[in-house]
Amino acid sequence: MAALGGAAVVQAAGTDAWNGVRARLARWLGRGDGEREHAEARRLDAAAAVLRATADVPEVAGERRRQEEAHWRDRFLEALAGLSDDGLAEVERELRALLRHLAEDRPEGAAGTGIHVEGNVFSGIQSLHIGNSTVRHEYGSPESRP
Repeated sequence: MAALGGAAVVQAAGTDAWNGVRARLARWLGRGDGEREHAEARRLDAAAAVLRATADVPEVAGERRRQEEAHWRDRFLEALAGLSDDGLAEVERELRALLRHLAEDRPEGAAGTGIHVEGNVFSGIQSLHIGNSTVRHEYGSPESRP
């Protein structure tokens, strides 16, 4: 789940969808606290600015995208800590809706157009496909996987 959130930040940065994605992520990460929401929006803007600044330098851009994805994955892990199963299910619905929104907002033929999420987010194997990249994570013990 956290990897999906990190990938969503990096995927949306610099796109026409950014303002909507930024607002939704800041609101979710702030969880009803206006000050925290504002701080998260500033962090998201800083990440987008760094990604835009390095986008035209291929030898730097890929590494920077990986770093930002990891940073935001960790930020999502912090936010997910302690959520109940119902809370996690709600987060999954919100994140899937956000990813669908990103996929719909990409212009036809744009680089990295496809976003596809498959598998169970909380147990078993999860895969996220964005453009030519795939993130795969296996949750739970082998015995608990479907």
